[in-house]
Order: sequence, then structure tokens, then C-alpha cells
Amino acid sequence: MNTSIHTLNQKSPLSAGMKHLLLHWYFQKFIYKRNTSELMKTTCDARNRNALSIVALLDVEPALMVGLMDRKTLEFVQTCHAYLISAVRGNALIKEDLYISEHISV
Repeated sequence: MNTSIHTLNQKSPLSAGMKHLLLHWYFQKFIYKRNTSELMKTTCDARNRNALSIVALLDVEPALMVGLMDRKTLEFVQTCHAYLISAVRGNALIKEDLYISEHISV
């Protein structure tokens, strides 16, 4: 089933800015296959580092994350992961620049 961007935006409690950052770093890490350490060097502020860290945690089994952070942080990370998984699996994202230019204004 094809999920529209509009539907994803309605279902997620994440801000448009955070969605933008998560998608940007997801594409850099998993689509363009760039190393997390190298990407971290390119971040310009705490929000970008935070978003990249959340994306990098997609590589970690959920059960292992429980001991890494407090409950509130874990719930936020899980919300971010659910958004990314929905966006990618729902075929809502064809190309990063198309998505960003047409659907996000930060």
C-alpha cells in the first residue's frame, strides 16, 4: 500500500524540521551508504547530531537500546524510527531532494 506524505505528516507527532533532518540523515547513511563517523563530522549543530544519532540507532536491535537511554528518550527514538520505517516502506519517498523541496519547509 502506498502511503502519502500527507498521511505520514498527520500521523507523526514529530515536527516538520525533525522529519526533514531524519530523512536527510537516513538517505546519507543508508541510501548513499556513508559512514556515521564521517557524517558526524559534517553536522553543523546539536539538532543535526541528534537526528543523525537517531538514524544510526536503526542499526541497533531495539532490545539493546533499552539500557542505553531513559524511557522518555527511548520513546522519542522509537517514534522517529517508526516514522522513518513508515516513510521508506510506504514508498512515500522516491528521491530525497524531491521530498524535501516539495513537502518540507524548515
